[in-house]
Amino acid sequence: AAAASETLNSAERFDPESGVWEALPDMRQARCSAGAAAAAGALYVCCGLDSVALRSAERLLPSSAEWEDTPPPSLMSYGATVASIGGFIYICGSASVSGARVAERFDPTLDSWEAIPLMSVGRSAAAAA
Repeated sequence: AAAASETLNSAERFDPESGVWEALPDMRQARCSAGAAAAAGALYVCCGLDSVALRSAERLLPSSAEWEDTPPPSLMSYGATVASIGGFIYICGSASVSGARVAERFDPTLDSWEAIPLMSVGRSAAAAA
């Protein structure tokens, strides 16, 4: 079993109909403390840690057998909250940024990140759905 802070490039998905975990193709970047969300028919993994905070994101399309890089978010981050809302991917907070009030979102249609207003209270390792 992997240690809590071990960086991995492996990924899995759970099939609720069969009750089985299935291996996905390996991610391009090994990481821990990353966030993940689905939008526009793809799975996104954002930021994380691999001896240093990462400023990267990648996506897996169901029809593809490999991950592809997306444009990088503006900040290096790990322990951030990542969620999908209204077709956008949001990264909020960070364990690596002073104050952790930062937030940005990715538009899969434009393939670009944009800053959004700072959160009123900084957070790291929070949850969102």
